[in-house]
Amino acid sequence: MMLNGMNWMNYWDFGWGLVGGGDPPRDVAIGLAAASTFNNLRGLPPLYTQDPAGWYTLGIEESGYITSINTIVNGSSCQTTSVQTSQVTDIFNDLQANGPQQFYKNSQGWNGFINLTVPILTTTCVAGLPNNSSVPVGTLPVKGPLDTNSISPILVVPQAFFPIGTWIVDNADPSISVTNYGASMNTTPISIPSSSNDITTAQALSMQFGSIVSAMNGLTKTGLLGLRQ
Repeated sequence: MMLNGMNWMNYWDFGWGLVGGGDPPRDVAIGLAAASTFNNLRGLPPLYTQDPAGWYTLGIEESGYITSINTIVNGSSCQTTSVQTSQVTDIFNDLQANGPQQFYKNSQGWNGFINLTVPILTTTCVAGLPNNSSVPVGTLPVKGPLDTNSISPILVVPQAFFPIGTWIVDNADPSISVTNYGASMNTTPISIPSSSNDITTAQALSMQFGSIVSAMNGLTKTGLLGLRQ
């Protein structure tokens, strides 16, 4: 199972329902995403005081998706990932219908690990404007417009396998954990070779990142993010 790309249609659909067609739905979507980003970022500082350091859930912005951040900072880089719970449900349903053994068909739940395909967003801050030498080999860089005090972020979004702890009881929606419910705080994702789908994801992320950062800066009178126009 590979990722084909990303979108933020949930915000755009809300904008369409609120103001109708034309350009306004996009403007509303950008504003909603920017405000939501501020709301989610408020959960970051407490996570970095947690012991032990490792993967922690940042929050659930959209039902069915769980976003986690690794509080172990490698130099000037940090990692985040997002897990789509429907992947677990789809695998379970497929095994129920097509599993080679009878117990698959009779199963009403499970507990175990699944190596799910996830995006691993690595953000690295570099001095000045980034160049090819500052981008890790084998990754697809996305440079956003944020340039604060001559520090620029480099975003890379390769796909990886991540062992996700899962519980399903009585055919209910799954419970998932990137840390095996606290038992494995510093899991290392298994990298997957880059594909054309990664380019699509990187391009979508680049456009979304640029729009959201500009809107976030516009939400504050003081220019909190120091965005240079």
